[in-house]
Amino acid sequence: MTESADNAVQEAAPKPQRDQATVAAIVMAVIVLCVGLGLTALFWAPLPAATPVKTPASGTSQKNVGPSSEAENPEPGSGSAATQVPAATPIFANYKSLQLHLPVAVESLSEIGFHQASYGWALPIETPLPDADMKAAKGKGTGRDATKQPSGDGATLIGSVLRMWRNGRSGEPNTAVDIAAEPGTPILAPVDGIVVLVKAYDLYGNPDIPDYEVHIRPNDMPDVDIVLIHIDNPKASAGDTVVAGVTPIGEVRKLAGKMNLQIGDYMTGEGNHTHMQVNNPKNPEYKGLEGALKIDP
Repeated sequence: MTESADNAVQEAAPKPQRDQATVAAIVMAVIVLCVGLGLTALFWAPLPAATPVKTPASGTSQKNVGPSSEAENPEPGSGSAATQVPAATPIFANYKSLQLHLPVAVESLSEIGFHQASYGWALPIETPLPDADMKAAKGKGTGRDATKQPSGDGATLIGSVLRMWRNGRSGEPNTAVDIAAEPGTPILAPVDGIVVLVKAYDLYGNPDIPDYEVHIRPNDMPDVDIVLIHIDNPKASAGDTVVAGVTPIGEVRKLAGKMNLQIGDYMTGEGNHTHMQVNNPKNPEYKGLEGALKIDP
């Protein structure tokens, strides 16, 4: 290599060093710029909106208030978001101003038959439904179409009712009512009130026909006793609060084959039913509430 070539190499070497320094300076400047922009964005970014705190209504507990509350954030499918209350059965009768709801679901109803009660403490029950043609209903029923039944608060049962006379009993056929349905059908409370007595007994004193009776004190008329019999598997106990046309109190007992069921002559089924009366506890001969829960007026 010539001297001039050596000098050329020595003179050319410093140039790449100057280029590297320039690049390093530019990179550093970019880094500083990025960091600066990042800090600026950090300090100038808008803060998230504060979540408002729910204040419980006066007289309520603050427990479980907030996003962790199960009531506000129910598990999917838990059903706790909204409790479904069954619709009440329609009204089918009344004692004075006390409305009586059908004690079985409309789709489970076979027939309704009014007759005389056995004793004088049973009060007369009225109904807005017309009387059926008893001859036409013999062995066939009244032809009620449950699919046409209106629903909602205050709805009245459609169709007609049977009027059955009992030999050896006085008065009009309006002091007792048989509501026919298949055995095992849920029986519902006919009024809002409190169950005061659930009692096992033998029907007509016959130990071969065990039965239950359920007594309800109505909220709207606490001086009468609503009693239902021909009940199996009672679902209520003394002290229970019941809702008219909603709360189950037992099931229809199978009586066919054990006794003559008059209402069965006016329908296609056997005639199993629950029997209901509005009794007068002030009658001096009435013993139906012996052992019942005492409730202050």
